[in-house]
Amino acid sequence: MQFKNLFLTLLFTAVVVADQEDNGQSDDQGSNSTAVVTTASLCAKMAYLDQIVTESKNSTEVSIAQSGNPAKISAYQSIASAAATQLATMSTNTSLVSDCGVIDAAKATASQCKKMAKLQKEIDLASNSTKLQETTNGDATKIASIQAKASAAATSLATMTSNTTLVNTCNAISAKKASTSSSSAAASSTHASGADILDVRTISTICFLAVGAVGIILL
Repeated sequence: MQFKNLFLTLLFTAVVVADQEDNGQSDDQGSNSTAVVTTASLCAKMAYLDQIVTESKNSTEVSIAQSGNPAKISAYQSIASAAATQLATMSTNTSLVSDCGVIDAAKATASQCKKMAKLQKEIDLASNSTKLQETTNGDATKIASIQAKASAAATSLATMTSNTTLVNTCNAISAKKASTSSSSAAASSTHASGADILDVRTISTICFLAVGAVGIILL
């Protein structure tokens, strides 16, 4: 179980960080795109197509969105039909579908990490009397409200931190982001260094090795 958690942590961290680093890359680095980046874009496309198909099934909403115009509704349904066909084709790629599941899980984990950080900030504010006074201008009602939210936040945070895999993953993501920020500050502001490019590729490699490792462990 410990090995399984370790690989899941590695996997989530690799996918999330690689995705975040890609968001900061310029268009002229297209030739250096990694497999993770390509897969992420395909997954995003599948999610978009799925949204169109799902929305098209609600005739009431479609009618409202198209102002009840028969021609517009027909055109929208044609688009939805084409989207359904394309989605069906992409869904036959079982490797892609599996990878999308991993990426979606990584993004969900990143979202949970952000929530944990937000909850911790609420708790810290409530426990800092000086900051609390400054934030509320000494308003007793506001102070009570913040303290009530902090109490609820503490309960939620305790539940989330009981998940050791989540905690380890969040810590790994934070550490990697800190390392990346430090490297970026030292690098040129106009061109990515060879080390930066290597780092992204390394993350991608780790990601897919982790996918394979997790698959073996789960068998």
